[in-house]
Amino acid sequence: MIRNNRFADALAVQDACNISGVARTFVEVIDDARHSPRAGKIENSVYDPAVILFAYKIASLIGMDYPNKIVNDAWEECERRKDRVA
Repeated sequence: MIRNNRFADALAVQDACNISGVARTFVEVIDDARHSPRAGKIENSVYDPAVILFAYKIASLIGMDYPNKIVNDAWEECERRKDRVA
């Protein structure tokens, strides 16, 4: 469940080790991103920094990795937006 906002949750989930919990929240984050005024479409939600960080976390839990630039950019954007009210 998204507690604060998807950006704060995307940062907080980076310490998680339960892939099923991460995956369940990931679906909610994608839905939230799709309904934001900035995204509005399924295609646009893939560029959402919170969605990218959740995808990175799932990838890391199964032993895969993302290019550093993509993750770093998403991380910085989530840091910037983590205290905003949804």
